[in-house]
Amino acid sequence: MRLLDARVQNYRSISDSGTVTFDPEITCIVGKTGSGKTSFLRMLEGASRGAWFGEQELPRPSNILQDFRDGRTEAGQIVQLTAAFEVEDADRPYLPKQYGGAKRISVVRTFDGRIGVCADGVRLERATAEEEAAVLPDMLRSLDSAVAKAVSAVRAARPDSAGPYKESTDEAMRELAGADIRDKHGFEIAVESLRSAVRSQPPADRDVDKDIDLALRAMSNLADKIAAESRDDPVERLYEQVPKPLYIEDVFKLDDEVAIDAFISNTSTSKTFRSISAICGLTPGSMQRIRNANPAERAAYLEAKSSMLSGRLNSFWSQEEYRFELAIDGGMLRFRVTDSTTGATTLASERSEGFKWWMAFFLEVSALLAKGNGRLILLLDNPATGLHDEGKGDVLRFIRTAAESGRLQIVYSTHERALIDPWRTDRVKIAGLGKEGTKITTVQAESDGRLLETIMKNIGSPARYSLFGAPRTISFEGPSDTYIVSAVNEYALQSGVGSSLAKDMYSINTFGGIDAAPRACQMYGDMGLEFVLVVDSGTETISMKRRLGGDHVFKERFVEIREVLGRDAGTEDMVDRGLYHEAFRRAYETVLAGRLPPADEIDGNPRKKRADNYAEWFRENGMGTFNKTLVAQRMFTVMMGRDGDRGPDRAEAIGRTVENFARLFRAIVGRRDAAAGRRGGARVRAGRPRPVGPAGAAGRRTWTGHAT
Repeated sequence: MRLLDARVQNYRSISDSGTVTFDPEITCIVGKTGSGKTSFLRMLEGASRGAWFGEQELPRPSNILQDFRDGRTEAGQIVQLTAAFEVEDADRPYLPKQYGGAKRISVVRTFDGRIGVCADGVRLERATAEEEAAVLPDMLRSLDSAVAKAVSAVRAARPDSAGPYKESTDEAMRELAGADIRDKHGFEIAVESLRSAVRSQPPADRDVDKDIDLALRAMSNLADKIAAESRDDPVERLYEQVPKPLYIEDVFKLDDEVAIDAFISNTSTSKTFRSISAICGLTPGSMQRIRNANPAERAAYLEAKSSMLSGRLNSFWSQEEYRFELAIDGGMLRFRVTDSTTGATTLASERSEGFKWWMAFFLEVSALLAKGNGRLILLLDNPATGLHDEGKGDVLRFIRTAAESGRLQIVYSTHERALIDPWRTDRVKIAGLGKEGTKITTVQAESDGRLLETIMKNIGSPARYSLFGAPRTISFEGPSDTYIVSAVNEYALQSGVGSSLAKDMYSINTFGGIDAAPRACQMYGDMGLEFVLVVDSGTETISMKRRLGGDHVFKERFVEIREVLGRDAGTEDMVDRGLYHEAFRRAYETVLAGRLPPADEIDGNPRKKRADNYAEWFRENGMGTFNKTLVAQRMFTVMMGRDGDRGPDRAEAIGRTVENFARLFRAIVGRRDAAAGRRGGARVRAGRPRPVGPAGAAGRRTWTGHAT
């Protein structure tokens, strides 16, 4: 299942986030410090019963907290999360038979920790286990109070021991509060952990010690009862199949050694080595065998595993080539790193903080992908802050590749410009904090059309015009153009059909309309950037040319859509008419409420630009102002065929669209090569792209635009 949308309410700064939709692969949340990004991600984890939220986290600006404390509102009435998941074909064999045809599963979490389950909008009734579990929050609060009394008693009797005692009991209490009582084995481990922490000091108050013991017994009995009642409950089994979003903070623990005996006994002894074992097949059985093998066999085995690990890590780390080495030293298994520049070999823990973060992050995510079936949902809070921009680009490339596997859906917050893909601004959400609390909204262009500048303001970047690290930029008149171009380019990249531009070589931006083109051209030129501006053709473009100060500037720096279609046209006209109308339907189906006209009725005048035809139809029918950006935002869904329509007509329409944009891309590359020839006197053949990367399907080209 994949996460479709979510609504967070009554949590920290969020009274009501609004319903937030998620991309099937990657969603990026930006916003100023304190805007509520972390709170939103934290509550998404509330789809799991293992998450625990305290009374102090109810929003203070509203009346909810006081109403709860005064007894006017019960915990079960306070909804904190509503999350909807799409059932995918791969999920169906694992669903209970009575829900095998469900298309949408929703979970609703309330402040008392209960999680309701809906199938296609119908609330499902669980067996009595859910009612039984409802008493757990009160039991935990009583237990927490008893543990606090035990700490106070130890502090009075043995002051020197009180600090470590409080630290260990607090940690154990947090683990128990976050444990899922329906996971009997894990819950019992948490109970025993707290009991062990409480008994780590002789009881300073035997009555309190007895109260704690009785409370823990009651919890164990409740877990047994719930396990028995839930075993055959189909609603519970349906909920088990819902992916539980995993929240990961920006700190990853990295180990560089583990005792071999401990690893053989339990690979989870070290998260780092557990991840390594998942990546390169370092099993306890093979370790038991190889530790006793002759030196040559042991060295060959470890060399093979080290090479496999090095290949995986280096495939996504572009800044330097490293060798990652696994070695046996006495009774220890060690993880070492050698860099190609100095040849120095160090333990993994001796590397820079940024590099250690990258290694731990890569290992953790790779191990998650190797585990189990179904889709994982990963929540990352401000990742990669300690990395150079190139390293952040590596992180973005890695999570993009991981998400394209179909196994991983990633939602992350960031302040880092290098972690925002300018080709996929449709994936960006903005967290804004106002009088009514945090709202999460889809990024919208400012009134002058500068889409990326809106994002930049919300990540706090000082750069007014950011190229997001790419060496070249393509700038379009407005955000609707970037949405369409990005969608077609993404389709070509993922499908291997047609041609595409390499996203690590080209950034995409907007300059705010045809009148702003001369200013943008001057500004980019003054900054010494490599750039091409793409403009619609028509009378406004002719007028703009006169203000440029010379024909050679236009020929060198501008691509006009007329070059692609041979007539006055805009970016929308390069999209097949049927595909564009489908995007229009998706954007306006609610507004039009069944009054959707056929494409011929709206777009029947071939002498006019498509956007002008739609705008005219809106005016003539009293529909107000046509918003082409709303339509363009639906192009990703239409191009990727996420509605399941993959018939021959759709294939032909996509083929025509892809070919039109291939001609546009050739013109862009040609302009860049012509500019390079003018500056450096190089002999160029404009429009002759160079294939980059591994060979794809027939006809596929990814262009960097280098001179040839």
